[in-house]
Amino acid sequence: MSESTLYILPWTNNSDQTVAIWLNSPINENCDIELYSYIWNRAILRYCTDGSSNIVAKYQKEYCLKDPNFIVGDFDSITEHSKLYFKNKSQFIHAPNQDFTDFSKTLDQITQNPIFCNIDKILVLGGLCGRFDHALASLNSIVRFQKSILKSQIKIYLIDENNLITVTSTSDTIINIKSDMNDLTGKCGYMPIMQEKTVVTTNGFKWDLKEKEISFGGIISTSNEIDKDVLHVKTNQPIILYFEIKK
Repeated sequence: MSESTLYILPWTNNSDQTVAIWLNSPINENCDIELYSYIWNRAILRYCTDGSSNIVAKYQKEYCLKDPNFIVGDFDSITEHSKLYFKNKSQFIHAPNQDFTDFSKTLDQITQNPIFCNIDKILVLGGLCGRFDHALASLNSIVRFQKSILKSQIKIYLIDENNLITVTSTSDTIINIKSDMNDLTGKCGYMPIMQEKTVVTTNGFKWDLKEKEISFGGIISTSNEIDKDVLHVKTNQPIILYFEIKK
C-alpha cells in the first residue's frame, strides 16, 4: 500500500501548482471572501462552474478578483450580465451532459488541460453550503475524479467558511498539522463515502480507531479532535476527512 501526504491548510503550500474552482454555492454573511480571493488570485488556473461566474462578477471589484480562465457548464445558471461581462475575458466551455454536475465536468476539463501534469492540488471554493444534495454531489465528484486519476498525486480539497474537506485515497495517509494549528479549531473527523466495507486505523486523533469498520448505521467519527502534530490514517477504501477552520 502506498503512502500519501496531505497538508492542512493546503493553500499555504506551493501555490504556483494550484488550480482553483469556484462552485455555485450561496455566499452568506459568514463566508470568508477574503480567503476565497486569496486562494483564487494565487492559482495558476481559475475555473468557474456556470453560475459561480455571477459570484465572481459581483465581488470582483470589491475584492480585486482575477478573471476566471474558464467558465464550464450547461449555462443554465449564468446571467446575461455575466456572459457579457466575461465575454472577452474568459473561455466558455459548453458542457450540456446532464448525467454529471458542472463540478464533475470542470474536473474533466482540468484533466484535458496541458498544464494538468504540472499541478499538485485543486482547491474548490464552496460546494458545501446550501442544498444538502448539492453537498453530496460535490463529494461524489471528488470521488469520481480520484478514481479516474488513480496514479496521480493530485490532491483536491473543498473549502467553505467552516470546513476543509478532502477524500483520502486507499493508502497510508499522513496529515501534517503543526504549522497550521493556529487556523484550525482542532475539531475534525472522518467517515465512509464508498458503498463498500471500510476499515480504518488512525493515530493522532483524540479518539483513534484500530482496524475498525466505519459505516453509516454503525460507527463514524464526528466531533473528534486533533491530538498530535501529525495524523496517520490507514484505510482500505477512500474516506472523507474534515477539519473545522477558525472564523
